[in-house]
Order: sequence, then structure tokens, then C-alpha cells
Amino acid sequence: MNAEAAAAALGGIGLFLMGMLLVTDGLRAAAGDSLRRTLLRFTGGPLPAFLSGVGLTALLQSSSAVSLLTIGFVGAGLLGFEQALGLILGANVGTTATGFIVALVGLELKISVVALPLIGVGALMRIFSKGRSRDLGWALAGFGMIFVGIDSLQQGMQAAATVVTPADFPAPGPLGNLALAGIGLLVTAVMQSSSAAAATALSAVHAGTIDVTQAAAMIIGVNVGTTVTAMIAAAGASVAAKRVAVAHLLFNLVTAGLAFALLPLFLNIANTLAEGNAATAIAVFHAVFNITGVIVVWPFLRRFAETVKRLVPERKPRLTRRLDPTAARLGAVAVEAVRETAIDVLHTLSVTGARLLSSGAVTDADRDELSEVRHALDAVDEYLSAVRTDPLSAEEHERHVDTMHALDYLRRMQELLTDRAERALAPDPELAEARGWLASLMNDIARQAEDPSLPAPIDRVEQVANLLHERRQTERPTLLERVARGELPPARGSARLEAGRRLDELGYYLARVTDHLSGPRSARRG
Repeated sequence: MNAEAAAAALGGIGLFLMGMLLVTDGLRAAAGDSLRRTLLRFTGGPLPAFLSGVGLTALLQSSSAVSLLTIGFVGAGLLGFEQALGLILGANVGTTATGFIVALVGLELKISVVALPLIGVGALMRIFSKGRSRDLGWALAGFGMIFVGIDSLQQGMQAAATVVTPADFPAPGPLGNLALAGIGLLVTAVMQSSSAAAATALSAVHAGTIDVTQAAAMIIGVNVGTTVTAMIAAAGASVAAKRVAVAHLLFNLVTAGLAFALLPLFLNIANTLAEGNAATAIAVFHAVFNITGVIVVWPFLRRFAETVKRLVPERKPRLTRRLDPTAARLGAVAVEAVRETAIDVLHTLSVTGARLLSSGAVTDADRDELSEVRHALDAVDEYLSAVRTDPLSAEEHERHVDTMHALDYLRRMQELLTDRAERALAPDPELAEARGWLASLMNDIARQAEDPSLPAPIDRVEQVANLLHERRQTERPTLLERVARGELPPARGSARLEAGRRLDELGYYLARVTDHLSGPRSARRG
């Protein structure tokens, strides 16, 4: 391969990668938070998640981007593991769309007619437009750059075909196919883009540098290599994120095994459907073995998920398991992770608080729970120090602020229950009714946290908080009058005032927490 051909091929790969980055970044920026909302809306189960993964990957032209989003969402607790599996399987099928774009359009495209005008229009939109049109201009220029890159890559491969032939690569066969797959895996790992690696293989087979069977074996390796990005991203992430990355790797290894075992059959199908076009045949082959892998694994998806969970067991404390470092880089997702953590903390404090109100004593188990809450809130503070939300996104910024309010009130609840709560909440016949209101409310909050399908007791929280506040305001002058008349010892009167104050504060904190975690902004007391 001469220097000119190598330079053309290398430049083509670079242009293709830059174009992919511009498309992905431009579309994600144009979609804004609606991308997150749309993804969550259409991932209600494994099948909707699968279809979302196919569509989103075909749109963004990046299975790695979808994999990273999925890892962030799962780590934050926004997606269940089986939903994430559906997204990953869909991304594997969606990424094959790039092969069809390269084979059916890129390799046949006249650059001067379509690609260059796309770059020009996109660049002008980027410079002179505002808002989403500006971001879409970036994506449009990226699409044009992808095709320019394919053209340059094709020219390099055509020049290389004069000196490099299929005979210079490992011959088809069990060992040769494995070696070729290894080349595809290595190229993908270095490029950090399965789409770019696939485009290289398609350009090579189109130019005659390698034959169809050799290209097919390389594509199998490319398919496995696409998991490298997810594995790297999950290295320091939560257990949930690691599970997604491991599941992605295992699925792609299973798919690779099927592709090798049925290589002649799959190639025969691909060649028949492609009607002799070598590049199109490889694109079809890529799609066929990925779809076959989904068909084979789908009936065993639940069992597959359980296997992955056993391979990657949960070790992180339960209250901080959602604080995934990967999600911290995705501002809105990180806020949701913290919000879900706040809900878990509220559940723990509600269970413990209901016990304290009912028994009036603090057990070692209660102390352990309150200590765990304190450590979790400290971890949240540290986690939030690395999170920023776009101040121009009013909805997400407001959600961030609401979550911060909720965490502040949870901290106050934790301190109140921890600071010798057994003395402040000691049984007192005259406070039994108030304690009963609050204990019942906390039990309802705990049940709703365990089963989100139950209606949140928001109105009842406000009602109980108001009753406790009114009771305290009404009883305070009466209680002080009794102390002044000598009917009640001063120490007993002070203790009862303190107990009433703490009950009032707990009710107030509960009302504020549930209000700030309830969603849209409503009238708030502070």
C-alpha cells in the first residue's frame, strides 16, 4: 500500500469519524432534554426498549452513544436492567444501518452533487441560525462529512487494491476467520467506532482489497469490538452500569458464535438479497446475524439477565447504588439519580420514624439505619459537587433546585431523629394522637416508595403537617398556663413543648420533601 493510498484511507477514516461526531453531537444537542424524555417514554418494557434502541441508534449513527446513555440511565436507576438489555439489543441492530448507508449511498454517491452542498448548508446554518436549527446545521454538515470521508476512504482502498489483494490477508477457514475477526475487533477498539471500522471493511471489499468472506469475518470482530467503549465507560461506574456493559459483551460474543457457526448460510442469504453487490452483501450479513442473535436470545432474556446479575453482584450500599460516576457527566440524568436516591432516603427515614413514634425507643437497628442515611446524604453532597445542569434548561434547572431543597429537609429529618429522638418522642398520653397521625403518614409514605403504583399521599401530608402545626400553636399557651399555675412541673412542660415542636418540624419537613419531589412546581411554604 503506497503512501498516497495510505494517506487517502487514513484521511477518509478521520473525516468519517469527525462526521459521526458532528452528527451525534448535533442531534443530541438539537433534541436537548427531549431525547432523554423520549427514550424514557418509549422504554416501558424490553420490546419497546428494543425498538427505541434500533431507532435511536439508526438516527444518531452511533451505537456507542446509545450504550453510554443506557449505562448512565441504568446507573441512575431510571431504567430497569431488562429495559437496558432491550436497548442494547436494539442498538446492535440499529448500528447495521450505517452499513446500508455506506453500501447503498456512500460508495455510489457523487460527492460534488450531494455531500459538499450538505456541508455548505450545514455550516451556514451553524453560523447564522439559532437554537435547534444551529445544532441541526452541525448534524447536517456531519452527514456531508461522512460521505466525503467514505469517498476518500474508497479512493485509498482502490489505490491499495493494486498492491494489496485478498491473498495478503488470512485465508477463509476456522483459524483465518478468527484472525480476521481479531483484526476487525482491534481496528474498532482503536477507532472507538464500529461504524468507522465497518465503513473501512465495506470500502475494502468494494475495492477488491479483501473478498466477501474475509470482510464478513472482519465484521464479526467489529461487532464484538463495539462493546469496548461501553466496557471502558463502565470500568469505574456502578454495579448496574457494569451489568449493562457485561451483558452487551456477552450478547455480542453469543452473536459472534452464531455468525461463525452459520457463516456459509448467512453469506448465502446476504449474497442472494444483495444480488451480487459485495458491499451490500456485507451490510445485509451484518444485519442478518445481529437479528438472528436477538431472535435466539430473546426467549431467554430474563434468564440471561439473572445470569449477568450473578456474574456482577451488588456490593455498593443500597442507598448510594444509584450514584453512578458515569451519570454524573450527564447533568439531567445525574439529577434524576440523586432524586431517586432522595426517595430511597425518604423511605428509610419514614420506616425508622414510624417505628420511633410508635415505640418511643431507639434500637440498634434504628441507629444503624440513621447512620446509613447520614453517610448516604454525605455521599450525595460529594456527588452533586461534580454535577451541573444547563441554566438555559429551565425545567431541568428547576428539578435540580427542587432536589436540593428535598435533600436539605431530609438532612434535617435525619438530624432530628438522630439527636436523641428517643427523649424528644417519648410516649406521652397527651401527644399519642399527634404521634399516631405522623406514624400512620410515614407508613403510607414508605408503602408508596416501595410500590410507586400507589398514589402519593401528597394532600394527606399537607393536611397532617397543618394539623400538627395548629395543635402546637393551640396547646402552647394552654401548656404554659398550666405550668404557671403549678399544675405541671416546668421540666415536664418544657419536655412536652419540645416534643410538640419536634413533631411539628417532622410534619413540616415531610410536607416539604414530598412537595419538592412531587414533580411540577406548586405553591410551597419554603
